[in-house]
Amino acid sequence: MFSLREIAELCDGKIVAKDSDVLLTGFAIDSREVRAGDLFVAFQGAHVDGHDFIHVAFRNGARAALVEHEIPGVFPLVVVPHVLTALQNLARTHRKSFNLPVVCVTGSCGKTTTKECLGIALSRAFRVRTGFRNWNNELGVPLNLLNLKRDDECLVLELGAGKAGDIAFLADLAKPNVGVLTGVHPVHLNGFSNLDGVYEGKLELADEVNRNGGMMIVNGDDPELVNRMKLRGGTFLTYGKNKSCNFFLSNLLIEDGVISFQVNQKHCFRLRGYGEFNAMNALAAIAAAAYYKIDLDELSKLWCALPTIEKRFQRTLLHGFDIELIDDSYNANPYSVQEAFSSFLNVSRGRRRIVVFGDMLELGTDSLRYHEDVGRMIAKSDVTMLIGVGEMAAHAVTIYQNSVSESSGIQVMSVREAASVLLPQLLAGDSVLIKGSHGTHLFELKSLLEKGIVAPAAI
Repeated sequence: MFSLREIAELCDGKIVAKDSDVLLTGFAIDSREVRAGDLFVAFQGAHVDGHDFIHVAFRNGARAALVEHEIPGVFPLVVVPHVLTALQNLARTHRKSFNLPVVCVTGSCGKTTTKECLGIALSRAFRVRTGFRNWNNELGVPLNLLNLKRDDECLVLELGAGKAGDIAFLADLAKPNVGVLTGVHPVHLNGFSNLDGVYEGKLELADEVNRNGGMMIVNGDDPELVNRMKLRGGTFLTYGKNKSCNFFLSNLLIEDGVISFQVNQKHCFRLRGYGEFNAMNALAAIAAAAYYKIDLDELSKLWCALPTIEKRFQRTLLHGFDIELIDDSYNANPYSVQEAFSSFLNVSRGRRRIVVFGDMLELGTDSLRYHEDVGRMIAKSDVTMLIGVGEMAAHAVTIYQNSVSESSGIQVMSVREAASVLLPQLLAGDSVLIKGSHGTHLFELKSLLEKGIVAPAAI
């Protein structure tokens, strides 16, 4: 909890208020999500300027606002030269006032689900505050830090990166005692240039954890990652399918929405969910739980379900019709597409399969090859139709058409076009996978299908 005066002092800000001792109980950047007593942070992004929503924020209960310029007739305000820098400085100060375990998760895939799994697992020993949604960048991480409360005993955060230095900056804010690295794959290559850059960027978390004398938990199925960890020094544990890992997965069975597996061939887990990737996310959390001396047998009895995260392999039926929709549209890269497709083949057994695949963004000069590889992968499986959305997805469709048939591969440029093409084709018993980068807006397809589907199309 900060007073208006404290915020101004920490941020070199100017107070516009009758009472500078006003106390703030929380922080918000979305005027629609403001709670009574919050400081509304008027962040100016690429598309939206928070200053335009000051009045809405105050109507919703904001007690003050952090701004870059005065708003006539509006107070209390703290006016600062740069809202984001001010927020980060506040977060750094707030974090220093806590002495508690902080676990930070990064990696090319599975960060959000692994973070949520960690929150579940570590709650057996601590009152855990788990980072909100996927707030994992230079804005979201400070907000999560500022939401720390005095009765919190552990904090679990997700750290994202689009270029070198991002993880180093965020980890310096959070000061983690434990770091979890879920894996390294070709993502954000426009920012990292190549896979070597991705490795080094993600391993910035290890550098900070090592400075803090903490423990890293890394995907041991990647020998390159393990070798780089060894060169960096510090202590680390591994998890994975390889029996050489400190925590290894065995006897994996995925059936009827239940994932069964053993850890180190003795601890048995049965979790509701889909996909080997979710077993790996859970395993990372199990390794962290073991590090904190949590009894794994007790954990296996009490932990029954994997966290459900919007747009991450969500399995639903369309309006009661027997048309299965697998919505994994939050984001995509070559590795996550492969993992999602493998899980799709498993859950869609006995159904006619359709794939809607959107562009994988930020893959740099190798983007063409990666998209063609997706086309080859889908062509080798029993998929009735591939709908590509976007310029790069067209290359996957071309490969698929050449291998299967021209009529079963369709290329469009928008989500609405994809819905128009798909709706007349849907039949009872179909299973549809939706997968693409966030920037393709494939997450809109589910609602378009729900609005457009009619009984004759589902006969």
